[in-house]
Amino acid sequence: MLPIKMYTDGSSDNIKKKDAGWAFVMNVDSKPIVFYGHLPPPSTNNIGEMFAVAFGLRISKLLKRYCIIYSDSEYTINSLGKWRMNWETNGMPNKNQELIRMLWRANDEHGKAELRWVKGHSGNKGNELADEYAGKGRKKDLVNMDGKYIKLISFNDMQEAEDYLLRLGV
Repeated sequence: MLPIKMYTDGSSDNIKKKDAGWAFVMNVDSKPIVFYGHLPPPSTNNIGEMFAVAFGLRISKLLKRYCIIYSDSEYTINSLGKWRMNWETNGMPNKNQELIRMLWRANDEHGKAELRWVKGHSGNKGNELADEYAGKGRKKDLVNMDGKYIKLISFNDMQEAEDYLLRLGV
């Protein structure tokens, strides 16, 4: 069985430090599935990106498949990788501690995922689609696209996500 490929992104207005959006695009058996949503202020691009990766890990765990996550956020990737041991040993950064721990839990519980960096805004279709929907999430813009699966969902309601994937036959 082929791995699930997932592209994540976060979106915010860094000047105003207001709302943020998050999105991830999953390609499961050639079916594109987009999850995206809104984060209230104060939020940042990094918060949106970490949220998208954590949520994507939790959703892909439901499918019990190996997952490759592509992110354009070096901060998010390094939070799960090369900075983690140092932070666990010497203390966490002042910002985003709760979200970073949530990201670690989601990654540890999944057990079958790897993160890869992809350059943002470079024409990568998966990354561009995640970027588009993270922007829509920031603006609370709900969209219904013919032939594609789009869902605005609360991170707290994993049962809704599981039911949604079952309805899609994933």
